[in-house]
Amino acid sequence: MQNKISGASGDSWGHWMAEEVAKALGFPPPPDGSNEIRLPDGLAVIKSAHKGTIQIGITKKMLPKLHRAYAAIETRAGGKFEIFELSRAFLDAKQRVPGGYSRETQMFFMVGDIRREGKKIESFVPGQLNRRYWVTTQWPHRFDTDADAPREG
Repeated sequence: MQNKISGASGDSWGHWMAEEVAKALGFPPPPDGSNEIRLPDGLAVIKSAHKGTIQIGITKKMLPKLHRAYAAIETRAGGKFEIFELSRAFLDAKQRVPGGYSRETQMFFMVGDIRREGKKIESFVPGQLNRRYWVTTQWPHRFDTDADAPREG
């Protein structure tokens, strides 16, 4: 069950992962606080899932604008992520209406469908791409300033 704190942590992790995936694929980084990227042929979104996650969500507002999506799914062994390209046809064919409160705002895509039918294009380990980040158990932090650096003692 997700609460306000875990939801904010997951949102922050998703934005950090979007930057890592964009870098792994050679794309420009998404704007701050976003997981959308504008490519020469249209808009794409980058979604991520830890191992054991069974679905990813894309908002109903964003879905019609997308040319494609990228999904970074953690391998069953853990630590490494596989990146799948999801075509517009996949997004149209595989979307599912969630139950509960998400019904009004999101469409879900099953990780099993992504693994079976998405186009696997890359594998990588986040944080090993010369990015200046450190990760706590809650969310990623940047080393942009000395104040953001981890402290000892």
